[in-house]
Amino acid sequence: MPTSQASRAVICPNPPALLPGATGRTAVAEIERLRAAAQAAVGWLREGGAPVLVLGGAPPAAVQRGQLLSARAFGLRYEVAWGDGDGDGAGPGDAVALTAAAPLVAAYLLDGHDARYLGVRDPREARAALAGSDVRSVLVMGGGSARRRDGAPGYLDERAVPFDDELARRIGGPDLDDLADPDLALAARLLADLPAPLAVAAGLCRAPMQARLESYDAPYGVAQYVARWWRP
Repeated sequence: MPTSQASRAVICPNPPALLPGATGRTAVAEIERLRAAAQAAVGWLREGGAPVLVLGGAPPAAVQRGQLLSARAFGLRYEVAWGDGDGDGAGPGDAVALTAAAPLVAAYLLDGHDARYLGVRDPREARAALAGSDVRSVLVMGGGSARRRDGAPGYLDERAVPFDDELARRIGGPDLDDLADPDLALAARLLADLPAPLAVAAGLCRAPMQARLESYDAPYGVAQYVARWWRP
């Protein structure tokens, strides 16, 4: 386990639609509200001053400090450096085109703040990787189900909305014990990528924590959350 317990955490969505230059013909108002809520929450996290551990889906390439990341895989002419840009990552012109949106959206929201990215496939492996780490602030990237209605990315599954509602309840509690032991098989069937990194965050924070669920919406039929956790 880490040598310290996190005192602040933020849960944020990671759709590429949040990135600068992304436009859409539908769900424009929902995306704007989501972006504003995410920017405010991550701004609050940055105000804590501590380096941020970002937990999200596992990208196909390692994310290193100073690495230039490109969103061209999502049809966007947008590049952003990870962290403060003072590390040994690739320079301009060497941008890595990620097909995972979480590091891109996190880098955009963190705006140069010192951060480390950990991709989570298996929460148990992620917890082992963090053994001995000093973690004070955590940013969790991901979304709920993508099968809430016909036309959603994964098409309709009647379990999706109850799954998302229960996840919202646990995030807003926060119910750390339940979040630390998610049904990852069901999450995978519903195309929800938030539960795995959220399970790691729940273990890092530990009770008692206070929480505020600031946004729960489903643009494009995908559940998205913005929330803050803090130690009283």
